[in-house]
Amino acid sequence: MNWLQRLHYKMDEFFARGAFYLIFVPGLAAFLGLLVVVSVVFLFHAQPEGVSWGKLLWMAVLRMLDPGTMSGDEGSFGFVAGMFTVTLMGIFLVSLLIGVVGAWLETHLNNLRKGRSFVPESNHILILGWSPQIFLILHELIAAGPERHQTVVVLAYQDKVAMDDRIRDRVLNKYHCPRLRVVCRHGNPMDPHDLERVNPGEARSVIILPDKDFESETPDIYVVKVIMALARTAHKRLPIIAPVMELESAELLRELKSDHDIYPVVVRDVIARITAQTALQSGLSYIYEDLLNFEGDEIYYSRAKREDLVTWRDVALSYETATALGLRRGAKIVLNPGHRDSVLPDDEIIAVAANLEAIQPDGALAPLIRSEFFALRAEKEPPRPRKVLLLGWNRGAPFLLRYMLEYLPEGSTILVVTSARVDAKERLKILREIGRDRVTFREDNAARRQVLDDLHPEAYDHVVVLSEDTADIQHADARTLMILLHLRDILNSDDTPFTLVSEMRDMQNRLLAEIANVDDFIISDHIASLMMTQLACNPDLWGLYDELFAPEGAEIYLKPIEDYVQTGVPVNFYTLTASALHYHEMALGYRIAADANDPQKNFGIRLNPRKSAPVTFQPGDMLIVLAES
Repeated sequence: MNWLQRLHYKMDEFFARGAFYLIFVPGLAAFLGLLVVVSVVFLFHAQPEGVSWGKLLWMAVLRMLDPGTMSGDEGSFGFVAGMFTVTLMGIFLVSLLIGVVGAWLETHLNNLRKGRSFVPESNHILILGWSPQIFLILHELIAAGPERHQTVVVLAYQDKVAMDDRIRDRVLNKYHCPRLRVVCRHGNPMDPHDLERVNPGEARSVIILPDKDFESETPDIYVVKVIMALARTAHKRLPIIAPVMELESAELLRELKSDHDIYPVVVRDVIARITAQTALQSGLSYIYEDLLNFEGDEIYYSRAKREDLVTWRDVALSYETATALGLRRGAKIVLNPGHRDSVLPDDEIIAVAANLEAIQPDGALAPLIRSEFFALRAEKEPPRPRKVLLLGWNRGAPFLLRYMLEYLPEGSTILVVTSARVDAKERLKILREIGRDRVTFREDNAARRQVLDDLHPEAYDHVVVLSEDTADIQHADARTLMILLHLRDILNSDDTPFTLVSEMRDMQNRLLAEIANVDDFIISDHIASLMMTQLACNPDLWGLYDELFAPEGAEIYLKPIEDYVQTGVPVNFYTLTASALHYHEMALGYRIAADANDPQKNFGIRLNPRKSAPVTFQPGDMLIVLAES
């Protein structure tokens, strides 16, 4: 390599460093050349008479920046030649400057379009990953705080323009909420360098979503990697909402030594718990959906109480616009305490209300309780064994079987019918844990009418239809719809209807399935999204959800209204609350049987009604209570 080639190589390497070097070096060379030309003209006294060196320099600068200025020059040959030289240098410099700046602007705009710039936001909700759940999460955030500005930053391995367009079309334009601002950035949530651009250290909370662009990774491994990347970039303690599929992954995240608060939501486990409870009680899924979404009333922790509220009964009967669920004592959640249990000074009230300000004691309300309308609950016979038909199979089915048998009376049986081949080891493990005499497997296609006729579903007490594990959500829901239509026809031709619960994956298909008169729908992604959004806004709800959905302790039940008060007469909710407390239960609301199939009236469900408002109930109406059984 000769010296010319070496010089050429060094120049290429130098200019490749960026726009600054492309502008600085030619600009410096032009300025030095300008000084030389001006100095030569001045030393030979070629400038017009009376022009100082400084003024001559200024004239040369103007000619360099505006070549047309030279056309009016008059004077000696040396002066005109000098200005002409300066003008040529200016043409070269300005052309170079325009080209470099234009290229820099184009690159910068492309980076903006690709979402590669830094986000200097603070107190924002950070969403890492992309899935259809993101639209429901954004909708819930709009419902959560329409009165205050919120910023959501999304980092996903998607095209930024495509993300902006889809969010604008499906959320922002649809619900018209100018107070919610969504900022999208393109990048890999598992890469610490990409994470730094969305400023996680200043975020309010983080939601991790399974990103479909990382199909080679199992969802749980993806979540773990994202949390490890956050540990390297975010130095402030953050609440991280992490959906996982397996219980082992949740245990791993709980044991993970991290400076952040990690809340692993085991989606299949949560859905299985809700499905198990809902399968035995019609309408329960709508109650959970009402509690988990931000439309209407939500769950809050409050210290608003008076000194005279010394027992749980005092607390339960002291709120006109709120319904108490239990107490929080430090980290311990106590749902539905005994009505004579003491309320300690540091206890927080767990209540359902429209907002935190609505949880205010309203004074002595005992005169509003009409004890003469109390009903005497007849002593009930021990529950009889139940027969359950489970149609379909997915990864959450083992969870569901275990939870259902915890709720079902002794001697109950479950028949599982699925076209999916259940792994022999998994089946043996389930039968060993639960009991061979309680669960039976049958391989068959439940979507075929002849198979359903042979099963005689009318002989069962409860029928549950599960959504298959498949990448094609619409195909899985189409199979579920087919089964529901067959069951509807069987149900209409039989005098002893069974309760029918269906799991679906796409919220839009729920509207199609309503014609099948299904008692309850479990939309798995929908429920999970609602829970994650609530936790992102209020991580303290984590312990409450864990307690509420557990088979042990207090749970939500729907019980006949005639077990508590007389029907056909107007009674207020204070009277219902007092009657329920007599049975060590807490009344949360009611369900009107006449409206059970009307979506416009929330399927007859009314949570947290005004306690003094009178309601006339009819036989068949249900009281929603928090109880042990």
